[in-house]
Amino acid sequence: ISTSLFRFQGPFGVNWEIISAGAILVILPTLVVFLALQRLIYAGFAAGSSK
Repeated sequence: ISTSLFRFQGPFGVNWEIISAGAILVILPTLVVFLALQRLIYAGFAAGSSK
């Protein structure tokens, strides 16, 4: 998805408003999933490092 943001580059300039909105749409779902599963992720790291 993030590589498709480069399609908004034109030969005469860059449409930063659309690129910024697309970047937020890419970041938000990832951030929400990380915050929801943060305890499980860190518990997995801790369990994997002590083996």
